Amino acid sequence: MTPATDEPIFSIGTASRLTGIPADTLRAWERRYNAVTPRRCPDNNRRGYTRSDLARLGLIKQLVDQGHAVSSVVYLPEDALRERMRVHSDLQADTPEPRPEPPSAPRVLVFGDGLPFQVDGWGAGLPGLERMLRTYPNVNFVGHANGWGASISADMTDDMMNAYPKTPVVPGGAADRLLTQYPNMYADLSAGSGHNAIARDLPHGRLFLERHREKLFFATDYLMPGQEVPQFDLFKSLDLAKDTWDLISHRNAQKFLKL
Repeated sequence: MTPATDEPIFSIGTASRLTGIPADTLRAWERRYNAVTPRRCPDNNRRGYTRSDLARLGLIKQLVDQGHAVSSVVYLPEDALRERMRVHSDLQADTPEPRPEPPSAPRVLVFGDGLPFQVDGWGAGLPGLERMLRTYPNVNFVGHANGWGASISADMTDDMMNAYPKTPVVPGGAADRLLTQYPNMYADLSAGSGHNAIARDLPHGRLFLERHREKLFFATDYLMPGQEVPQFDLFKSLDLAKDTWDLISHRNAQKFLKL
């Protein structure tokens, strides 16, 4: 029992079982978004979770499972999370039977944040993602977040999947290879991960952008008032050819989304 809240403290393993969120995903949400602030268990000094922590995490997971991006809900207070749940339930009740989709409808899967942790083979070399690219050739995949961005370098290791490496890029990374090899692989350049992938080694980053200029999308992140967006200064400093910048900044997205 904790003196401050008089609530039981649950280990990360127990929290994972009770919420259905893998332990690695819990750690990533805490590190990237401060989803909750686990305390230290008084008996063993390991991270522990209160009942209110588990309730909050459970709401976030339900909303993510319903299709919300984790970055769009993780900062909301608990009452706002519950309101989102209520609105979603109301919309589901009012949704008519689905109609057959037209043949031209885009099939898109953004592969970043929580989803990769559900896929076997999410590690160095991205073997799980490559298996999905082969299995679902009619689905367009958009690489996103830390594991994808760090995989621009061939010296990627499993313990770097949630990191922002600063060392020079070793050519031949999995992200580079998959973009070259699979026509259904694309990538965005958003958030700290997208910025770091290019900025960590500017000469390599410039060549990467030119090489994959028809498969990359300029993007920022989940924005908050006053938030810095380093992508603007980064792309200005790269002085890309106009046709390359036009493709990355908007023309690729227009074509991809059939706008």
